[in-house]
Amino acid sequence: MQTTILFDLDGTLIDSTKAILNSFNFAFLDNKNKNYDKKKIKALIGISLDEIFKACAVDDVDKYISSYKKQYEKVYLEQSFLLPLVKEALSEAKSFAKLGVVTNKGGFFTAKLLKHLGIFDFFGTIITKDDVSKAKPDAEPINKALETLKQEKENAYLVGDTSIDAKAAKNANIKCVAVEPMYESKEELAKSGVFIAKNVLEAVLHIKNLEAK
Repeated sequence: MQTTILFDLDGTLIDSTKAILNSFNFAFLDNKNKNYDKKKIKALIGISLDEIFKACAVDDVDKYISSYKKQYEKVYLEQSFLLPLVKEALSEAKSFAKLGVVTNKGGFFTAKLLKHLGIFDFFGTIITKDDVSKAKPDAEPINKALETLKQEKENAYLVGDTSIDAKAAKNANIKCVAVEPMYESKEELAKSGVFIAKNVLEAVLHIKNLEAK
């Protein structure tokens, strides 16, 4: 069975930190809430929007999400960028594996962003929060991606940058390779017991070496 590599999006393939924090700040301002905590929210990036707002104890999660999306739609293409060596990594990965994206970001933004950044066509499947009933760290997004690609778990990997990704891979019974995290400490991620690469190209080459053994 061919190798499968599933990629997280934010912090793994792209840096959309500015767009995300800009939109959270707007959501708090739009709802006349002065308790915006940039440091706290940045550390939570990776889980779903509703879970982040719940962690911030806002009074109406749906209202805050609506405000967030209103601002994010204005800025996300301009304020999101590919991380270093991503296209090289995806080209290398495509030479020996089937590829997919598994993200807790919403579907509308994900597809447009991948096309805007020129990497949409690398992937055989893109699973977003809108495609599942439970987001990562639940196993459902990974299971759905593998089902869509018609691939088995034995040779499947998730490349991500947070302990949420490591937990999702463990819950789905596939392997995880991490990249140095943008949103949580490296020490926290290391507790998951995963290999941590310097960047996504190193992560792909690590997987290639494992599969060659």
